[in-house]
Amino acid sequence: METRTIEIISKDKRYRMTPYPSRPAFHTKWNTYLTGQHVEPGIPEMQDFLSVNEMQKKDKLTGVRKDHFPMDCIINPEDVLLITHRDKLNLTPKPGKEGSVYPGDYENPNDFAKYRYFLYQDVIAKDQESYNVGKHYFYMHDKVVEAARSLSVRDLKFRAEEFIRKNVSVDQYRELALLLNYKMPQMHINMMMTDLEIQQALYAAVDKDPQMVLKCDAEKNPHVKKELFVLNILDRKLISFSNGSYFDGGKYLGTTVDQVLETFEKDELLMAKFGKLLQGAETPIEKKKPNGVKPEAKS
Repeated sequence: METRTIEIISKDKRYRMTPYPSRPAFHTKWNTYLTGQHVEPGIPEMQDFLSVNEMQKKDKLTGVRKDHFPMDCIINPEDVLLITHRDKLNLTPKPGKEGSVYPGDYENPNDFAKYRYFLYQDVIAKDQESYNVGKHYFYMHDKVVEAARSLSVRDLKFRAEEFIRKNVSVDQYRELALLLNYKMPQMHINMMMTDLEIQQALYAAVDKDPQMVLKCDAEKNPHVKKELFVLNILDRKLISFSNGSYFDGGKYLGTTVDQVLETFEKDELLMAKFGKLLQGAETPIEKKKPNGVKPEAKS
């Protein structure tokens, strides 16, 4: 079996040379110390964990629980535990014990006990991605998990790029950009750019959030077509916006794209009216494209 090791990494310079002293927090509602070996309500696999007296070794363990929690790996809440930069923990389970929550089922019970304890320490992030400056001093680096996450992200990016290359024609770049501007406000694409510049912006969106780009695939997400219908109406300024609300003349349509779409779906005549308007409308973008090329009208 392949050895699984995680490493504790400090991003706080203060604790790269000097260990951080820690103690288990006391949970007043549960009346126990959060050692990772405590009984936690609502977690079935933790119901036979340790009482405070058992953690303090005042009460002895018997039967199978004695095997699950070897005496030398029980975390005493009265002790100070040091969190050390570059500390490596061996989390390799014994054969047939994969996924176990008991220290005794691991090659190094003490390392697994420390790992469980670290999960309940607020100063340690579960991974680098969830590390917050000001809240965390350390994070857990798991090469196996990081490798799997990296492969997953690469796969998403590959699929998102393939979606753009194979399923989005040049005259559809702007429609995809409209969708991404709506779904990813932080990734604003300037609709006045040339087709080539918009294409580059779409690939930049893949780098930032490939999953969101894939959600814009109308074949796999039919709701996208409906959203695009409203977004095209807004882009072509076929309805007005005033005081945070959208109007068709004096008719209130809603305050969000979803609300406008809901209004259209309840009114077939209104839907038909704007369908015809879209067929004949010329967008502000088409009137003055930077590259001087006017795209064919979309149906």
